[in-house]
Amino acid sequence: MSLLVRTLFDAFGPSTLREFRRQCATPIDTQQKLLVQLLSKNSDTEYGGLHGFAGISNIRDFQRRVPIVGYEDLQPYVEKAMSGKARQLTRRQPVFYAVTSGTTGASKYIPVTPESRTVKSKLTRVWLSAVFRDHPRIFTGKILQIASPEVEGKTASHVPFGAESGHAYRNMPSSMKSMYSVPYETYEIKDYEAKYYALLRLAAGDSISVIASVNPSSVLLLAKRLAGHTEHILRDIRDGTLRNDLDFDPSIRRKLERDLRPDPTRASKLEQAARKTGGKLLPKGAWPDMEIIACWKGGTVGQYLEQFDDFYPAGIATRDLGYLSSENRGSVPLTDEGDSGVLAIATNFYEFFPEDTSGPPKGTDLLTAAELEVGRRYFIYVTTLGGLYRYDMNDIVEVT
Repeated sequence: MSLLVRTLFDAFGPSTLREFRRQCATPIDTQQKLLVQLLSKNSDTEYGGLHGFAGISNIRDFQRRVPIVGYEDLQPYVEKAMSGKARQLTRRQPVFYAVTSGTTGASKYIPVTPESRTVKSKLTRVWLSAVFRDHPRIFTGKILQIASPEVEGKTASHVPFGAESGHAYRNMPSSMKSMYSVPYETYEIKDYEAKYYALLRLAAGDSISVIASVNPSSVLLLAKRLAGHTEHILRDIRDGTLRNDLDFDPSIRRKLERDLRPDPTRASKLEQAARKTGGKLLPKGAWPDMEIIACWKGGTVGQYLEQFDDFYPAGIATRDLGYLSSENRGSVPLTDEGDSGVLAIATNFYEFFPEDTSGPPKGTDLLTAAELEVGRRYFIYVTTLGGLYRYDMNDIVEVT
């Protein structure tokens, strides 16, 4: 991995974590400051004018004036923005719409603004800084991340919509791109098998320190696909090629093949590793110095984590990616233990309603982060820089 990247994290990683801790030390001050700035910035929007954003100076004013909403309530504003009408939910027009399924199965289009994209990127740096603090060897190799294609289509005003993971991957700061093993174009391969093969062929030629995927089942899928394609991958690495029978766009092929070179030394090393595991190349042989797997660890996914040792270096560390979705990134895990993370206090404004309370909440019933109790579970509502205001996530979180 780039020496520049390691130098940057050596220099700024500790200060990044200190700033995050400073913000968390005064949660209500941090939350109220963020909220007032956010509302002031968007006071001259259609939604802000309707709900009097300009006159809101504190959290209680906000709770009295602005209603709790679901996607259906914001959808008319989103659709107007998608058609090109300015200043619907945010002063700055969205640069992307993240497509996610709604509770009824219909697609939701979540606006992404330059500001909301920037704060998510900053939280990624906080997460990476904490991983680097605990695993300083992560920069001896590269990151292999699973992402989806950014663009599924474009709105009437020519703004792209698609997968938020692909949008973030494609638009990450240039200083961070050298940290990743495969170029974004790999994820645009439409054929599922061809995409996974290309991804693994490129990664197998590298030293990988981190594998990142929200779903741990995808981490296992990578391992099984690597084993299944052993013969072809070894040949391609030896010859500096990419299987010519794969079905994908020639322009993507040219992009991926541009930097490929014959590497018989690497191929021989991988072949020796495959012999030790019955002729199948596994991640533990391809990347024996892997430092960490990043994925969700909570809920029902534990069954997948239990299988990691079958394919990956024994006892490899795993770190949760945190509470994240197309709508918001809500927490940052700072250790490998468990699946808990620190609330991303300076990124979004959060409100909560106890799960065990009967009846729907009124606007002033919601609690702030400082009013929560350890051990209790809450419905969560977010206000974001992307134009969601008191938005019901339809999620339940537990305070640990």
